[in-house]
Amino acid sequence: MKRKLMTMLAAAACIVPLATGVFGLGSTAEAAEEVNVTLHKKKMDEFPSEAIKNDGKINSAFDHFQGLEGVEYTPYDITEDFYKTLALTGNETNEQAKEKTENWMKSYVFNPSKATQAAPMDTTDDKGEVTFSGLEKRAADGTYKVYYFAEKLPSGYQHDVNPTILVLPAMDGSTELTDIHLYPKNKVTDKPGPEKILVDEDGNQLPALPAGEDNYTFEIGKLINYKASFNFPSQIGDVKTVDADTNEVQTRYNKFTLVDRVSKTGVKFEGISKVVINGKEIKGAELTEFYTHMTLTPYGTTAPYADAAGFDLAANLNSETNLTDAAKYATSKATADYLKQFAGQKIEIVYGISLTEHTDVDTEVKNDLKVNMTHDGNVDDNRGVDTPPPGVRTGGRKFFKHEAGKETQGLGGAEFAVVKEAGGKKYYLVQNAAKEATWVEYTNKSELSGATKFKSANDGTFEVVGLEYGEYALVEMKAPNGFLLLDDDFDFSINNGSYTETDALSKVANVSSGGFLPSTGGMGIVAFLVVGMGLMAVALMKYRRLHDQAI
Repeated sequence: MKRKLMTMLAAAACIVPLATGVFGLGSTAEAAEEVNVTLHKKKMDEFPSEAIKNDGKINSAFDHFQGLEGVEYTPYDITEDFYKTLALTGNETNEQAKEKTENWMKSYVFNPSKATQAAPMDTTDDKGEVTFSGLEKRAADGTYKVYYFAEKLPSGYQHDVNPTILVLPAMDGSTELTDIHLYPKNKVTDKPGPEKILVDEDGNQLPALPAGEDNYTFEIGKLINYKASFNFPSQIGDVKTVDADTNEVQTRYNKFTLVDRVSKTGVKFEGISKVVINGKEIKGAELTEFYTHMTLTPYGTTAPYADAAGFDLAANLNSETNLTDAAKYATSKATADYLKQFAGQKIEIVYGISLTEHTDVDTEVKNDLKVNMTHDGNVDDNRGVDTPPPGVRTGGRKFFKHEAGKETQGLGGAEFAVVKEAGGKKYYLVQNAAKEATWVEYTNKSELSGATKFKSANDGTFEVVGLEYGEYALVEMKAPNGFLLLDDDFDFSINNGSYTETDALSKVANVSSGGFLPSTGGMGIVAFLVVGMGLMAVALMKYRRLHDQAI
């Protein structure tokens, strides 16, 4: 009777967590009386779409998955409970025995009182692996043992509904395996979104903002770099069966798109400067191949930058099957095959924007990133950045040139240079037509001829825009007609609200040089008298000379 049950189970044995297995149970194989069991725990975004058979050997189908560290496993001997509750009579066919065994495993509920701990609890390493060595193969009565592996996952992961059960012996044809490899499945429930930070030209994150500040400020035209990162789905390279009868298939993922946009118009997208996958920068031919399977669509590249600057970076995946549109399916399959090598790995994209003369001054510009995905037909999985980076903006200040003592009398025609100090040196500002700034070092005021001149309009107003927050000064290069040049530089600051707030207008006063009307009895009349008397004396001398000649 027992031999017949063992023969039936040889055809019925399975490890349910991934699929019906091919482990045979037999009493004739000669092998060591102990087995070593290695559990391979992998990070999976979703449960596998297709059954992956456990054959007790290392399975390369799982190589593209990253290991899941920190899973606790404890092996229990449930041999007695298994045979008792399975309750095979020996009259079942092999198919009936197999079905009954599978149903038993799927419905199994662990009961510690009916199990014996077979080894101490152990935890998966950074590869997602844990090995239990020296597990007994047989019970005292010679029955092959059955083991249940209790599992405790880290937070953010979900168990498979089926338990991890191993029925010995594990057979590879007629050879009994003593080193057995199992692949229990799980899926991520706490799915992280993309990350995004502001970085400098070397790719390092910008320093934290000072207390009270919530935006980074930049000059117009200066490159503003972002780094976005996201892990490719672990099953992005999978192909799933749509209809087994017709062999209809499609790629498991039919959309994978990174969507980046700024919140305001007038901003320029400067392009993607670097793509890094799993810590390696993609260059040359590899980058060309990357863009063969990933389509880049930029926005906000042409003045006046009416489109919100940013980009779409979309994998060339689609939802067609090999039967609905063979050509499109082939494209999607080729892209899935290419991306499979990056499954579960982090992609980092460094890209830039710049503020322009069309950007509103003193207005926050935010930058949003989303990853939009669709898988398993029409299951949408869209994720955004949990902690967006601070916004960016450019600053400015408005001025009013007026007559000293008459604060409503504007003065036109005054010309100023903008200067600043940095690192103990002085610099003057040069702005081109697009208001892009260049700072030129100088020593003396006589060197400011090359500086951009900011000229007051007839009503006395003028402005300086497109600069980052900081301390600056105006140097008057030309005073309004009839007025004196300022003796001292006019210090001013650019900060939050210095351009848009109505009470932030900076007033620059000039003193009149005065008119030229000589006073009676003053030095002016004396000069006239001296000149007049001199002319009269000359005339008298000529008269006498002519008179003497006539005599």
